[in-house]
Amino acid sequence: MNITLEGISTRDDLEQHLVKNGCYSETENRRIYRKWFADAPRYMFRAVNEKYHLTAGTLCDVGCAYGG
Repeated sequence: MNITLEGISTRDDLEQHLVKNGCYSETENRRIYRKWFADAPRYMFRAVNEKYHLTAGTLCDVGCAYGG
């Protein structure tokens, strides 16, 4: 199962999307992405998504840290 956001098909696309639309300055968004998400194991998200269908709707993550 391959999950993509519309118009985002590569990790570079994802980074640019998050840097542009994140909560902080572009510099801070890029730092956060590179530290917590750039090398994150995608298989873990796919496994969780299979069970809870996270990509089928809107997800509001109210938690601590960056969720990495």
